[in-house]
Amino acid sequence: MIDLAPPPLWLPPKPAIIRAAHDLRPPNIAMLPGIAPLLVSGAPPAAPVDVTVTQALTIHPVETQTVTWSGVAFGSAAPNRYVFLAVPYYTLGTAGASISAGTIGGVTATIVASPGRGGSATGGFSIGVAIVYALVPTGTSGSVTLTLATNTTFRPRICVYRVVNLQSTTPVQLLSANNIDATAPLSRSVSATKDGFTMIVCSVYGNSTTRTLSGLTQDYTVSPVASMQFIGGSIENTSTGTVTGTVTGGTTGNWCVAMASFRFFALLRWAENRLRDFSYFWRNRRYCMSEENENSRSQLIELTADIVSAYVGNNPVPVASLPDLIASVNLSLLKIGG
Repeated sequence: MIDLAPPPLWLPPKPAIIRAAHDLRPPNIAMLPGIAPLLVSGAPPAAPVDVTVTQALTIHPVETQTVTWSGVAFGSAAPNRYVFLAVPYYTLGTAGASISAGTIGGVTATIVASPGRGGSATGGFSIGVAIVYALVPTGTSGSVTLTLATNTTFRPRICVYRVVNLQSTTPVQLLSANNIDATAPLSRSVSATKDGFTMIVCSVYGNSTTRTLSGLTQDYTVSPVASMQFIGGSIENTSTGTVTGTVTGGTTGNWCVAMASFRFFALLRWAENRLRDFSYFWRNRRYCMSEENENSRSQLIELTADIVSAYVGNNPVPVASLPDLIASVNLSLLKIGG
């Protein structure tokens, strides 16, 4: 580490705090004593979300209420690896049934959405879809279990995604709909954030089984029974905006659709909002005795915000650790100034 000579200090009358002279810029944050170890102690700088299809649509051979796949490919292990499932399915009994529970690699899964069609399609089938995920940091393969909410049998297929560098599993926007009677094309749009990803899963019963998906990469398509098609895909978002998935082909159809986008910078936005709260609080404290003290505190807040935002934007940081990170950076800057 390069040792820097301390900046010239201005010594105001008490109770004002000691601060660096106005005409000096703060040194490079990588050289700040006490802060550099903090900045390099985390994981290597995180890349944008990385999404890989590890296993294409795999059918379960038996219709039951709880289905289990063994030896499902999860891809290479990583501390921040999520396994997402796109799950199109059809039931042989109660209409409108949704997936209520599941496990991935022995980890309890979260059901993001699972709309089941409220009516029966021709032939006694009823269609549905689901988006399911779990944080599975170890192992390259494992079992997957899904359970239907009602006491009826179903036959799902799963497309498996390995997702790393995801900062939040709360969807930026989620669209979930059943009982859609639509002519082609069928389009759905969600808001998306840069460096996150978006996925869509569709089940359709209609007059075509050769529909195609555009707007996202089509990851799978299959016709499990006559007049029925499962189709879906995903995309890594390269910019913030709207992602639209469009399925074309055929002229009529009954649909179930789930579409969701997930973010990368959720913690960064949280940190920036939290720092604004701190700034508002400091500006209104009774001991802000002078405009110069106010400027000094504002500069401290801005520098703290820059450092924390840069760190959170490039390293995975749990939400619970952010207050300590903010306090640590702030205290280090205070020590430098005083």
